[in-house]
Amino acid sequence: MESAFAFLCLLTIVLAADPGPPSSDVDVWIDPAQARELLCRGATLDIVRGGEAQPIIQKLRNKLTVIPPDINTVNITWRAAPGFHYAIHARTANTRLMENLAITIPPSGTIPTSESVFQVELRCTGRQTGIASGRFVLKIWDETKRLIPGSPLRIPFQKQCWKKVKPCHPPCGNGAVCADDGVCECPEGYYGTSCKHAICIPHCFNGGSCIEPSVCQCQDGFTGNRCQTGMDTVLSFFFTHIM
Repeated sequence: MESAFAFLCLLTIVLAADPGPPSSDVDVWIDPAQARELLCRGATLDIVRGGEAQPIIQKLRNKLTVIPPDINTVNITWRAAPGFHYAIHARTANTRLMENLAITIPPSGTIPTSESVFQVELRCTGRQTGIASGRFVLKIWDETKRLIPGSPLRIPFQKQCWKKVKPCHPPCGNGAVCADDGVCECPEGYYGTSCKHAICIPHCFNGGSCIEPSVCQCQDGFTGNRCQTGMDTVLSFFFTHIM
């Protein structure tokens, strides 16, 4: 599954591939299978190990890499000895770029004693193009209300978001451009939902059809640039003045 921690890989933070036996305190990490999908060579990415925040947190504060737009979720695995509690929240700086983040666990509670996975979703709104930013904040303490070293953990992020372009339906014709809002922008001389209708000013007379800008196609019996003249009038003029 895709993970929003792709930027960890881009920072080339590769820790031990074998995390070793579980700690008796609390551990929070990105599992090797997910890390492998992100080109981290199958290494476990430790966030908290043995009850202490790992150096990865400081590295993220010092340098951020933009998360690609197609990565929408992050899976976080954790476990703890009995009695450890947490509080977690995530904040997006610009909600026009990115939706408020959804977390699949309650905002506070007890850390499970067996390995468990929760998800955080980072979804762009599609309304604007830009780089969204924000951070996760994870606070962990034991049964005596003592915070683990490095808690609360503040993990910043940035993600590239693109504005969604609606397709024009039906497709635009006559060289028109489909705008971002899904509406055809017609070139001069054309109009309509798909810009397939030409404009003739003045309009075509006597049932004539405007087939191109300022070009009329006349019905039988009529002529002229706007089909304004009947053929009987033309013949009468011809025989009166020419013959």
